[in-house]
Amino acid sequence: MANDTVIRSLHDLGLASWFGGSLAGAMSLSRRQGGVDQAGASERGGEDWAAWSPIALASIGAHLIGGAGLILTNRQRHKQQSSVMATTMAKTVITGAALGATAYASTLGSRLRHLEAESGGQPALDQQQQVARIRSRLMAVDWSVPVLTAVLVVLGAREGELQRPSEGLRGIAPDAVSRLGRGLGEAAGQLRDTVSERVEAIDTDQLTGAFGGLRDAVLDKVPFDL
Repeated sequence: MANDTVIRSLHDLGLASWFGGSLAGAMSLSRRQGGVDQAGASERGGEDWAAWSPIALASIGAHLIGGAGLILTNRQRHKQQSSVMATTMAKTVITGAALGATAYASTLGSRLRHLEAESGGQPALDQQQQVARIRSRLMAVDWSVPVLTAVLVVLGAREGELQRPSEGLRGIAPDAVSRLGRGLGEAAGQLRDTVSERVEAIDTDQLTGAFGGLRDAVLDKVPFDL
């Protein structure tokens, strides 16, 4: 139980930090894009990203470790409940997409800072076009990360709902009923075979003689003729 708490805490806190940091970064980039002094704003944004990067990496690492731990912990439920397996597969795919978007956003940010550093804040015409393209891509990618991590939050909530007893029984009950039915069928078959053997073992001649003797004894006790 204690290990489950640690694993789930790593999973949830890492995802919360990943989502919150990416959302703040996307909003900050949007404000910088609309600002007048883009050179100074981009420089400050680069410093902010450099300060946040270690925390972002730690958050993603904690989430991945927690997610792997949850998969190992719930491996039996994956076999018994198809809905749990489907949710886990969806989370894995979305996590991969979010990791790819985060890595791509980091690459674009590095290229943008490099170009702006080379131009000294006054890029040439061809550099201006390149910077504009990178900023446009960075805007789209930066907003995709909080969207994808928000989907992960929703899938995590769904996974928690699937752990409720009623949901667990929904996946396990059909198998249990099937096993019970097979057991009752086998028991009924064994009882039928046993009764058949007992009936076949009865000597009908001995049974007829016993009933005849019982009848004669009763008639002897009757004080009048029937």
